[in-house]
Amino acid sequence: MQMNKVMKSFIIALPVVTMMACSSGPSEEELAAERNRIAQQQAAEEQAAQEAEEARVKAEAVKRQQMAEEMVKQELQALQNEQTVYFDFDRSNIKSDFFPVLDKHAEFLIKNPGTKVVIEGHTDSRGTPEYN
Repeated sequence: MQMNKVMKSFIIALPVVTMMACSSGPSEEELAAERNRIAQQQAAEEQAAQEAEEARVKAEAVKRQQMAEEMVKQELQALQNEQTVYFDFDRSNIKSDFFPVLDKHAEFLIKNPGTKVVIEGHTDSRGTPEYN
């Protein structure tokens, strides 16, 4: 009798197991759609990462440019504090004390060729117009 119960259980379980084995998984279309969705998501993430990197590089370039411009402004301001050069008395030679000042101005102009300079001359008000 016990064998009969086991056999009946086996006969009932066999079609159920067979039906479960025959059930199908996701179709090829569903798998292809899922792969496509994942690929699109990865492409969007890569695009966002690339755009973020480009924005970071541009921001760094702008920052470097601004820092360079600020350094030029500071250097120019320092040079403007040392802008008077005197000649030797009764001579057309520049005093040797002012050679370093002229060298600094020359270095600045070499590094910044687009910079324009105004050179002004002054005379001594004590001399006659013919002398000056």
